[in-house]
Amino acid sequence: MQSAQSAHCAIQFVMDHSTISSEWFKKSNYLVLLSVQNEQELLSFVEKFNKNGIVFSCFYEPDLDNQLTSISFLSDDISRKLVSNLPLLLKEYNKN
Repeated sequence: MQSAQSAHCAIQFVMDHSTISSEWFKKSNYLVLLSVQNEQELLSFVEKFNKNGIVFSCFYEPDLDNQLTSISFLSDDISRKLVSNLPLLLKEYNKN
């Protein structure tokens, strides 16, 4: 479910920020998927991103009462610092 939410949010970001997305795709097109514990943690990142002027989009899942399930954001020095402690998405499944 987490990977589907991430895909939905990436599409939302492209729709919300088409010019930025087009430039990003031409230059790097790197994606990193991270994980948080819950919606409250996502909401705290919305606040941090707004406070720091980071370009982002949110995806709200209609099948979960429009709960915030994912955030896509433009990577820069500030955003990387804010999320540096988050684990990669599905990392727990890759432990051997």
